[in-house]
Amino acid sequence: MIRITATGNNFGAGDIIFTAFVDSNLLILNAEVTFDPSNPAYRAVSGLEIYVPDLPFERSAVSGMLMFGTLDGKKNGTAIKSRIKDRNTIAVEKVTAWDDNDTVTLVFSNSYVPRNIRGPVTRLKWNIADTTDIAGGTASNGQTYWTATDEWVFLGIALSRLEQADAGTQVSFRIRGLPEMEDFDGILMDNQAMSPSVGTAMLRFHIRDNVFTVEHIHPDRSWHYMQHCGFICYVPRKRVADE
Repeated sequence: MIRITATGNNFGAGDIIFTAFVDSNLLILNAEVTFDPSNPAYRAVSGLEIYVPDLPFERSAVSGMLMFGTLDGKKNGTAIKSRIKDRNTIAVEKVTAWDDNDTVTLVFSNSYVPRNIRGPVTRLKWNIADTTDIAGGTASNGQTYWTATDEWVFLGIALSRLEQADAGTQVSFRIRGLPEMEDFDGILMDNQAMSPSVGTAMLRFHIRDNVFTVEHIHPDRSWHYMQHCGFICYVPRKRVADE
């Protein structure tokens, strides 16, 4: 994995640095980009663009990523589209549902592939994920899968139920068989629509020494659980230093 430092953007965000895996036919980006949606640059554009040094291909197929707004400490958001527009531009769909929030955050943990690619495809083994070493509550498996290369681990984790034992305890768990991963911060997405607003609640989770810990679930309510929630992300594998 390498770092890619953006040269600019058209929506008033500050410095943007991606952790990236770059291949001739695959680009994986990890980053969170937070900005104030009241700034004039953001208000003036119909689509968001991030400018970067040369990328490995000219244009990509559409990729999916997450975004959320934060208001009074609560995160609500949705999935949006992104693509490589040209070798120096990452284009992101602009969704204005959270323009009245304190901040908006774009969550990159997604991959891009060239359009109209032809050639052999390398198949990776899909592994069924099994939560283990659960502490602080319940983390029940749903449709959960992972796969890995020497560089990264792809996680497609759906939990049928995630519940705290009590209001003050965070849920943590491991996934059996995962290779060692770098520390990582990601976003977990609920499946319940927000009413009367739009989108769905989002929570932050952390990976430390391969232990997943989820921030407090609905701390302002009398119940502290989610059903059919989950996350999709690419996590860099831990590299063993040469002895």
